[in-house]
Amino acid sequence: MSDFAAVTSPDEISRILKIAQTDKAEIHCEVSRGKSIPLEIRGLHGSSLVLGLKKQAGTLVPLLSTVFPGDLKAGGPMEVVISLVDGQYAIRDVVADVSMTTFTLNAGRSLLKLQRRSDFRVGVRPDDLRFKTKIDGVDASLLLLDLSAGGMRVLWPLPFGPAHEGAVLTGRLLLSPPLERGSDLEKSADVAAVIVRDHGAESSIRPQDGNAVSFKFQNLGQDDSRTILFACLSVHRSRYGSR
Repeated sequence: MSDFAAVTSPDEISRILKIAQTDKAEIHCEVSRGKSIPLEIRGLHGSSLVLGLKKQAGTLVPLLSTVFPGDLKAGGPMEVVISLVDGQYAIRDVVADVSMTTFTLNAGRSLLKLQRRSDFRVGVRPDDLRFKTKIDGVDASLLLLDLSAGGMRVLWPLPFGPAHEGAVLTGRLLLSPPLERGSDLEKSADVAAVIVRDHGAESSIRPQDGNAVSFKFQNLGQDDSRTILFACLSVHRSRYGSR
């Protein structure tokens, strides 16, 4: 079951956007290599948000071309995340009305609420995402079974022995499909994660494949947290569509 709920009521969409504008909500989008870009609302017209790069006090209005790779063109897909007191929301739309400093997205066509601020979870096994770490000094590449902003569940190979609850592993999450790794599209996050539970064999038919083991992230930085968030949204988009 998806942990992303579509917001379809025009009144609710209007309420969310007005709060975001009034409260100067934290807004981010993502570009290559998991880089997260802070945005701010420059205008609100119905369900359409006019967005620009977040401006620092005492500086000139920044140009979009300073951070977006290539040209930001009308008609291209865009996803932004808005953080409010009651949770996080994702807008998926195509870019419209591009100027040198702003672009427009319409939240009325696709606004999603992340059901739990830090615990929404998506299954990622078919995407071959990996956790690169060391177990007892040995390099390990653990297949991710599911992922959230709060933790992950991995396939723990039996040759590594038991997964001890409370043990902390550090390493890198590879959050792009294999063909994108090493390219400008690659996304990754550096994490420390504590083992919270060994669920036993992931498959009763093939117990030799390994156990499902859950981890909770520790002291995750904001940039890495947002990278994981956008990876989860990307998986959700590919599975369920944006509209």
